[in-house]
Amino acid sequence: MLKCIIVEDDFLSSVAIRRIIEELGYSVLEVLKNASEVEKYSAYKNADILISDVKLGNEVYAYDILTTVENLPPIILISSHVDIELYDKCKALNPHIYLVKPIDKITLKSAIDGALNAKRTKTTKDLKVQDGKVFVKSKGKYIGIDPNNLLYIKSEGNYCYLFLEGSKIVIRSSLSGVLTVLNSTNIKQVQRAYAINVAHISNIDITEDIVNVGEVSIPIGRKYKKDLLSDIKWSL
Repeated sequence: MLKCIIVEDDFLSSVAIRRIIEELGYSVLEVLKNASEVEKYSAYKNADILISDVKLGNEVYAYDILTTVENLPPIILISSHVDIELYDKCKALNPHIYLVKPIDKITLKSAIDGALNAKRTKTTKDLKVQDGKVFVKSKGKYIGIDPNNLLYIKSEGNYCYLFLEGSKIVIRSSLSGVLTVLNSTNIKQVQRAYAINVAHISNIDITEDIVNVGEVSIPIGRKYKKDLLSDIKWSL
Protein backbone atom coordinates (compact mmCIF):
# COMPACT_ATOMS: atom_id res chain seq x y z
CA MET A 1 0.00 0.00 0.00
CA LEU A 2 1.27 3.44 -0.93
CA LYS A 3 2.25 5.47 2.15
CA CYS A 4 1.99 9.24 2.43
CA ILE A 5 3.14 11.93 4.84
CA ILE A 6 1.07 15.11 5.09
CA VAL A 7 2.64 18.42 6.17
CA GLU A 8 -0.18 20.86 6.84
CA ASP A 9 -0.73 23.39 9.63
CA ASP A 10 -4.43 23.93 8.92
CA PHE A 11 -6.57 21.26 10.61
CA LEU A 12 -9.46 21.32 8.14
CA SER A 13 -7.12 21.14 5.14
CA SER A 14 -5.21 18.21 6.64
CA VAL A 15 -8.49 16.35 7.27
CA ALA A 16 -9.61 16.96 3.68
CA ILE A 17 -6.29 15.77 2.22
CA ARG A 18 -6.26 12.71 4.45
CA ARG A 19 -9.79 11.82 3.39
CA ILE A 20 -8.83 11.97 -0.29
CA ILE A 21 -5.71 9.86 0.27
CA GLU A 22 -7.64 7.18 2.15
CA GLU A 23 -10.44 7.19 -0.43
CA LEU A 24 -7.76 6.47 -3.04
CA GLY A 25 -6.78 3.38 -1.06
CA TYR A 26 -3.52 4.81 0.28
CA SER A 27 -2.39 5.15 3.89
CA VAL A 28 -1.22 8.18 5.87
CA LEU A 29 1.90 7.54 7.95
CA GLU A 30 1.87 10.88 9.73
CA VAL A 31 0.36 14.36 9.70
CA LEU A 32 2.99 16.94 10.64
CA LYS A 33 1.52 20.27 11.70
CA ASN A 34 4.48 22.62 12.11
CA ALA A 35 8.20 23.15 11.57
CA SER A 36 9.13 21.54 14.89
CA GLU A 37 7.31 18.31 14.03
CA VAL A 38 8.87 18.27 10.56
CA GLU A 39 12.37 18.58 12.02
CA LYS A 40 11.82 15.93 14.72
CA TYR A 41 10.17 13.34 12.48
CA SER A 42 12.63 10.61 11.46
CA ALA A 43 10.76 8.13 9.26
CA TYR A 44 10.61 9.97 5.93
CA LYS A 45 12.31 7.08 4.12
CA ASN A 46 9.30 4.87 4.94
CA ALA A 47 7.00 7.06 2.86
CA ASP A 48 6.35 6.95 -0.88
CA ILE A 49 5.01 10.51 -1.20
CA LEU A 50 5.16 13.69 0.87
CA ILE A 51 2.32 16.19 0.43
CA SER A 52 3.07 19.57 1.95
CA ASP A 53 1.46 22.95 2.21
CA VAL A 54 3.86 25.68 1.17
CA LYS A 55 3.18 27.95 4.14
CA LEU A 56 3.38 26.36 7.60
CA GLY A 57 2.40 29.17 9.90
CA ASN A 58 3.52 32.76 10.29
CA GLU A 59 6.46 33.34 7.93
CA VAL A 60 7.41 29.65 7.97
CA TYR A 61 7.72 28.00 4.56
CA ALA A 62 8.18 24.42 3.42
CA TYR A 63 11.15 25.30 1.23
CA ASP A 64 13.04 26.54 4.31
CA ILE A 65 12.25 23.56 6.54
CA LEU A 66 12.19 20.57 4.20
CA THR A 67 15.53 21.40 2.58
CA THR A 68 17.15 20.49 5.92
CA VAL A 69 15.56 17.01 5.97
CA GLU A 70 17.23 13.87 4.60
CA ASN A 71 15.65 10.87 2.82
CA LEU A 72 12.64 12.78 1.53
CA PRO A 73 10.29 10.94 -0.83
CA PRO A 74 8.91 12.73 -3.93
CA ILE A 75 7.22 15.99 -2.91
CA ILE A 76 3.84 17.38 -3.95
CA LEU A 77 3.37 20.99 -2.85
CA ILE A 78 -0.02 22.55 -2.31
CA SER A 79 -0.91 26.16 -1.64
CA SER A 80 -3.76 28.62 -1.69
CA HIS A 81 -1.36 31.26 -3.00
CA VAL A 82 -1.09 31.90 -6.74
CA ASP A 83 2.23 33.69 -6.55
CA ILE A 84 5.04 33.31 -9.10
CA GLU A 85 7.69 34.53 -6.66
CA LEU A 86 6.59 31.95 -4.08
CA TYR A 87 6.49 29.25 -6.73
CA ASP A 88 10.06 30.08 -7.80
CA LYS A 89 11.30 29.82 -4.20
CA CYS A 90 9.72 26.36 -3.95
CA LYS A 91 11.97 25.10 -6.74
CA ALA A 92 14.70 24.63 -4.11
CA LEU A 93 12.78 21.53 -3.00
CA ASN A 94 12.62 20.14 -6.54
CA PRO A 95 8.94 19.23 -6.06
CA HIS A 96 7.19 17.05 -8.59
CA ILE A 97 4.30 19.49 -8.88
CA TYR A 98 2.77 22.61 -7.29
CA LEU A 99 -1.00 22.37 -6.84
CA VAL A 100 -3.34 25.24 -5.98
CA LYS A 101 -6.04 24.64 -3.37
CA PRO A 102 -8.70 23.41 -3.29
CA ILE A 103 -7.54 20.06 -4.68
CA ASP A 104 -9.80 17.21 -5.74
CA LYS A 105 -9.34 13.46 -5.84
CA ILE A 106 -8.50 13.20 -9.55
CA THR A 107 -5.96 16.02 -9.40
CA LEU A 108 -4.17 14.51 -6.41
CA LYS A 109 -4.27 10.99 -7.87
CA SER A 110 -2.74 12.26 -11.12
CA ALA A 111 -0.04 14.12 -9.20
CA ILE A 112 0.85 11.05 -7.10
CA ASP A 113 0.99 8.78 -10.15
CA GLY A 114 3.18 11.26 -11.97
CA ALA A 115 5.57 11.63 -9.05
CA LEU A 116 5.96 7.87 -8.67
CA ASN A 117 6.47 7.33 -12.40
CA ALA A 118 9.12 10.07 -12.47
CA LYS A 119 10.92 8.51 -9.52
CA ARG A 120 10.91 5.04 -11.11
CA THR A 121 12.30 6.47 -14.34
CA LYS A 122 15.15 8.26 -12.55
CA THR A 123 16.04 5.57 -10.05
CA THR A 124 18.16 3.09 -12.00
CA LYS A 125 19.20 2.56 -15.61
CA ASP A 126 19.84 -1.15 -15.07
CA LEU A 127 16.24 -2.02 -14.25
CA LYS A 128 13.18 -0.94 -16.21
CA VAL A 129 9.47 -1.71 -16.17
CA GLN A 130 7.61 -1.31 -19.43
CA ASP A 131 4.04 -2.41 -20.15
CA GLY A 132 4.06 -4.48 -16.97
CA LYS A 133 7.23 -6.36 -17.95
CA VAL A 134 10.53 -6.17 -16.03
CA PHE A 135 13.80 -5.79 -17.93
CA VAL A 136 17.24 -6.11 -16.32
CA LYS A 137 20.44 -4.87 -17.95
CA SER A 138 23.10 -7.58 -18.03
CA LYS A 139 26.25 -7.65 -20.19
CA GLY A 140 25.04 -4.80 -22.36
CA LYS A 141 21.59 -6.27 -23.02
CA TYR A 142 18.19 -5.89 -21.39
CA ILE A 143 16.83 -9.27 -20.34
CA GLY A 144 13.17 -9.79 -19.58
CA ILE A 145 12.47 -11.47 -16.25
CA ASP A 146 9.32 -12.72 -14.58
CA PRO A 147 9.06 -10.89 -11.23
CA ASN A 148 7.09 -13.86 -9.89
CA ASN A 149 10.32 -15.89 -10.16
CA LEU A 150 12.26 -13.36 -8.09
CA LEU A 151 13.11 -14.96 -4.73
CA TYR A 152 14.99 -12.20 -2.93
CA ILE A 153 17.28 -9.21 -3.42
CA LYS A 154 20.56 -8.57 -1.61
CA SER A 155 22.29 -5.19 -1.58
CA GLU A 156 26.07 -4.82 -1.38
CA GLY A 157 27.54 -1.36 -1.72
CA ASN A 158 26.42 0.18 -5.01
CA TYR A 159 25.11 -3.11 -6.37
CA CYS A 160 22.09 -5.35 -5.93
CA TYR A 161 21.95 -9.08 -6.52
CA LEU A 162 18.63 -10.38 -7.83
CA PHE A 163 18.19 -14.04 -6.97
CA LEU A 164 15.70 -15.79 -9.23
CA GLU A 165 14.74 -19.42 -9.55
CA GLY A 166 17.84 -20.96 -11.13
CA SER A 167 19.81 -17.75 -11.74
CA LYS A 168 21.37 -14.63 -10.22
CA ILE A 169 21.69 -11.18 -11.82
CA VAL A 170 23.77 -8.28 -10.52
CA ILE A 171 22.85 -4.67 -11.31
CA ARG A 172 24.22 -1.29 -10.27
CA SER A 173 21.54 0.19 -8.03
CA SER A 174 20.56 0.80 -4.44
CA LEU A 175 18.01 -1.51 -2.84
CA SER A 176 15.56 1.36 -2.49
CA GLY A 177 15.99 2.06 -6.20
CA VAL A 178 15.12 -1.52 -7.15
CA LEU A 179 12.08 -1.56 -4.87
CA THR A 180 10.86 1.72 -6.31
CA VAL A 181 11.11 0.49 -9.88
CA LEU A 182 9.50 -2.89 -9.19
CA ASN A 183 6.72 -1.25 -7.15
CA SER A 184 5.36 -4.69 -6.20
CA THR A 185 3.21 -5.46 -3.17
CA ASN A 186 4.87 -8.89 -3.03
CA ILE A 187 8.42 -7.54 -2.68
CA LYS A 188 9.06 -6.47 0.90
CA GLN A 189 12.20 -5.08 2.51
CA VAL A 190 12.98 -7.14 5.60
CA GLN A 191 16.39 -5.82 6.54
CA ARG A 192 18.69 -2.95 5.55
CA ALA A 193 20.33 -5.06 2.83
CA TYR A 194 17.56 -7.54 1.97
CA ALA A 195 14.14 -7.65 0.33
CA ILE A 196 12.12 -10.79 -0.32
CA ASN A 197 9.25 -12.02 -2.44
CA VAL A 198 6.63 -12.97 0.15
CA ALA A 199 5.15 -15.48 -2.31
CA HIS A 200 8.28 -17.62 -1.84
CA ILE A 201 8.41 -17.62 1.96
CA SER A 202 8.92 -21.14 3.33
CA ASN A 203 8.59 -20.18 6.99
CA ILE A 204 9.33 -17.44 9.48
CA ASP A 205 11.10 -17.94 12.80
CA ILE A 206 9.61 -15.13 14.89
CA THR A 207 11.84 -15.90 17.87
CA GLU A 208 15.10 -15.76 15.92
CA ASP A 209 13.88 -13.07 13.47
CA ILE A 210 14.67 -15.18 10.43
CA VAL A 211 12.64 -15.63 7.26
CA ASN A 212 13.37 -18.58 5.01
CA VAL A 213 12.94 -18.12 1.28
CA GLY A 214 13.39 -21.51 -0.28
CA GLU A 215 16.54 -22.85 1.36
CA VAL A 216 18.02 -19.44 2.16
CA SER A 217 17.73 -17.90 5.64
CA ILE A 218 17.45 -14.11 5.69
CA PRO A 219 17.56 -11.91 8.81
CA ILE A 220 14.59 -9.71 9.65
CA GLY A 221 15.44 -6.23 10.89
CA ARG A 222 13.57 -5.07 13.97
CA LYS A 223 12.00 -2.06 12.28
CA TYR A 224 10.72 -4.19 9.36
CA LYS A 225 9.31 -7.09 11.38
CA LYS A 226 5.92 -5.63 12.32
CA ASP A 227 5.19 -4.39 8.79
CA LEU A 228 6.20 -7.73 7.26
CA LEU A 229 3.97 -9.77 9.54
CA SER A 230 1.14 -7.30 9.14
CA ASP A 231 1.36 -7.35 5.36
CA ILE A 232 1.20 -11.15 5.21
CA LYS A 233 -1.56 -11.28 7.86
CA TRP A 234 0.56 -12.91 10.58
CA SER A 235 0.55 -11.74 14.17
CA LEU A 236 3.32 -11.31 16.70
